[in-house]
Amino acid sequence: MRPPRFPHQPDLPGRYYRALLFGGGAAVSVTILSAAAIAIQHTIEHWIDSRRQVFLLHREHVKTDVDRYQARLQQTVEGYETLWTLLEHDLVPVEDYRKQLLKKNHVVVTGQDMTATPFTLLSTLTRPKDEPRLAMLLRLMREISPAPVLRKRDTGYFMGGFMFTEDRRFLATWPPISERLMDRTRTQGVDTLIDSYVERVQAELDRHPPDPSLQQRIFWVPLYRSPVTGELITHYVMPIYHGGQRIALMVATIPFSKFPAAFQGKAHAPGFFVISRDRMHLFGIDEKKPQDMRWMRMIRSMPELLRDVDSNVRLVRKGTTLFIMQSMPGPDWVATYAFDLMTVFSEQRKPLLWITGVLSTALAILWLCIIILDRKILLPLRAHARQVFESEAFNRIVLTTAPVGLTVFDPASGNIVMQNDIARALLTTAEDEVGLYRTLLGKHAPHLEAGPQDVLTGEASLTTDDGQRREISAAFSWTRYQQQEVVLFGLTDISRQKATIQLLQQARQAADEANQAKSIFVASMSHEIRTPLHGALGNLELLAMGALTPSQRNRVTTIRQAFDALLAMINDVLDLTKVEIHELQPHVEPFSLREMLERCAQTFAPGIVSKGLHYLCLIDPRLSGTWAGDVHRITQVLMNLLGNARKFTHSGSVVLRAMPIRSADGQPMVRLSVADTGIGIPEDRQEQIFEPFIQVDASVASRFGGTGLGLSLCKRLTELMGGA
Repeated sequence: MRPPRFPHQPDLPGRYYRALLFGGGAAVSVTILSAAAIAIQHTIEHWIDSRRQVFLLHREHVKTDVDRYQARLQQTVEGYETLWTLLEHDLVPVEDYRKQLLKKNHVVVTGQDMTATPFTLLSTLTRPKDEPRLAMLLRLMREISPAPVLRKRDTGYFMGGFMFTEDRRFLATWPPISERLMDRTRTQGVDTLIDSYVERVQAELDRHPPDPSLQQRIFWVPLYRSPVTGELITHYVMPIYHGGQRIALMVATIPFSKFPAAFQGKAHAPGFFVISRDRMHLFGIDEKKPQDMRWMRMIRSMPELLRDVDSNVRLVRKGTTLFIMQSMPGPDWVATYAFDLMTVFSEQRKPLLWITGVLSTALAILWLCIIILDRKILLPLRAHARQVFESEAFNRIVLTTAPVGLTVFDPASGNIVMQNDIARALLTTAEDEVGLYRTLLGKHAPHLEAGPQDVLTGEASLTTDDGQRREISAAFSWTRYQQQEVVLFGLTDISRQKATIQLLQQARQAADEANQAKSIFVASMSHEIRTPLHGALGNLELLAMGALTPSQRNRVTTIRQAFDALLAMINDVLDLTKVEIHELQPHVEPFSLREMLERCAQTFAPGIVSKGLHYLCLIDPRLSGTWAGDVHRITQVLMNLLGNARKFTHSGSVVLRAMPIRSADGQPMVRLSVADTGIGIPEDRQEQIFEPFIQVDASVASRFGGTGLGLSLCKRLTELMGGA
């Protein structure tokens, strides 16, 4: 494979700038994409923050309800503890209830004489010595008996519960248990029923160490299925103290089925729900909604979701689903708010579409500008750089191969920047080559400020080694090369041309002298011939005035016409000779153009009309007034042209026309023309007939006569007067 003829191309800077342009565009695009990603992230985070606020609001609602229930229980217990010394002297029917317990096998239902609402009382405190303790517990029952009624006003349903002693000898429940269960308990004994009530509470109590300060006494029992009612329930419990001793525990029961009414209230946000720590129980889930059921299955199948949940709000993502979670003190529940990314995109569609639109518009404008910049600026610049490179290479080739000597000279430093072989060969005999260039520049010192397009010329002489003179012609111009002012010289050896010009000048001088001698001879001969012709014409005129016979008069007329034609020919030859030797000069004077034209027209009118021709003289009205010119020579040209028209036209018309025109420089001029319908002139002979003694063909002279000098003289006279 043949290597490229021009391997070095100036593409590296262009590629660098193009890479820089597109790299910068890519960097700006990444920046725009990053900004858009940040904006999208900010939008999503803002939406998630709003969801977090919704979560915190609903969690706070649940926590407020929990705190309210706990506060109500705590208020009841602490109120009783505070008023202990006042209440311990209140009378209660302890003896009556002790006897009923004995009679009804330790199971009785309190009446209105004892509690505000009926309680089921299970107790083995039936001995007489147990009366003080039983009385204290009965007073406690009486004080707490209004609480269920009050809670019903808050929640809309009757909230049950029970109170028991740790030795499991006393249990009071509300609402009362069923008659069937009471009958079975009387038969089987109360211990089994008491154990089924207090077992889970006692186990949770054992997990909480006693609080000496009695500040954090309330605790919650995890959800479990009640062995008594079969319902899924939870309890919140508060021990009752007296004298530093725990005398009983008050328990409030909330069925899981009542959680929505107890904790959700009327306002419930979709996606918010509460989970038990064992993940088995959730409330706030709508089992009719597939999405809620999917969240429930996801939570139950992923124990790690709740493993690290604490009192801090956490955002957990599993696939496309996000959970906002936070534990709730007391019940040890986990408040949860669930949503998926499609919900985010659906609710934030407008801002996301706006960001996407702005991003797309910005990227489109950016890359459109880059493409336009690349195509309209960088590509032309690369092409221009390539052209400059190729021009530089081409100029060097031209400098090397040019058939003349070329030199690039720096006049400031006096250095020859570059020179081809021809220039070097021409100036090998020069003693001071730099001085030669300075001499050529010095001859044109007034023109040193010439522009780069101005070409100056000069000549210089050198003496060769063999003593011969060498003539050098120089054409030079100022230009710039490699950021400096230089002069480009074109050198040619014109020694032979000089010799040839000298020989031509000598030959021309000899020819001019011979031509002048010929013209002088012709003029002299014409003058000598005209003198006897005028004498002959005068005598013929006198002879015609005498008494002649008709035949004699015809002969005199014929002789006179022959002499007139000879005199006209001699006058034409004389005028043509004067034009050639530059002795005939136009005599410019003011004249009336209209009168001159009418005079010429009237002169030929009889002869043209007598031939039956239409004769028109058309003068433009704008040509009135006085004009400047040689009226004699103009008349001579028009008379010659009209004479030819009369001679060569046998039918049709002859038209003399005059109309105003403008010269190239705007000066007013007159166009004079003679048109006829005569024999015409062939196109191939139109250039030749203006030469002296030339006619269209030989038959014209035999048929019409003439010498062929008329049109040649008209052309010379017209050009002499500045016409065409």
